[in-house]
Amino acid sequence: MAFADDMGSCEIRIPVTVTDGSGRLPEGTVFKVEITGEDGAPMPLRTLYEVDVGGSFEFGPILFDEPESYEYIIREQKYDDADVITDETVYHLHAITLLGDDGKLIGSYSLTKEQSEEKPVKLEFVNDYAIPPPQPPDDSSTAGQDPEDSSGTDESGPPGRRTGDSDEQGDDSDPGGGKINPGTGTAIGLGAAVFAVPLLAVFLSGRKRGREEEDPPDERSG
Repeated sequence: MAFADDMGSCEIRIPVTVTDGSGRLPEGTVFKVEITGEDGAPMPLRTLYEVDVGGSFEFGPILFDEPESYEYIIREQKYDDADVITDETVYHLHAITLLGDDGKLIGSYSLTKEQSEEKPVKLEFVNDYAIPPPQPPDDSSTAGQDPEDSSGTDESGPPGRRTGDSDEQGDDSDPGGGKINPGTGTAIGLGAAVFAVPLLAVFLSGRKRGREEEDPPDERSG
């Protein structure tokens, strides 16, 4: 198909924005965005841009000199940092040039996302920064502490006995194996009690014998 020489040429420019989706990206992070054409599509002078996060630029101008349709792919190169989450969206740009009512060449384009039916009106890459993993709690304050809480217990007493607990009421036994004297509150050992019994018997026997000698039998005449 032949076209008049006076139809001229047209151009398109493709604006691109690179953003920080969470606001956590370090200052000075630079992303690379590239454009590729298919089947001999006209290309801009510069096909790769480096742009700071939060910046913008445009591919173009791309010059066209005949009515036609062209396909382009625009994507962001993966950032070489594991903590930086690169926007992996692949944009397909469909450019078309037509003759206007005045016989002049005019151009336009539309966008689609790869593997999506969405048709965005602007070309934007939204990047992010990985959230650092949670730090383990600082356990320095509990270092060396017995995991079992021993507060309130009497370590010198038997297990399970708390400080301030008194002996059960009515228990008059002595840990030594004797009995508590109710009158004096002192303990009498079992061995001492056994030893005292024969002494008491001897003492009572002596007193009885003495009384018999002091009081002779009453001799009455028959």
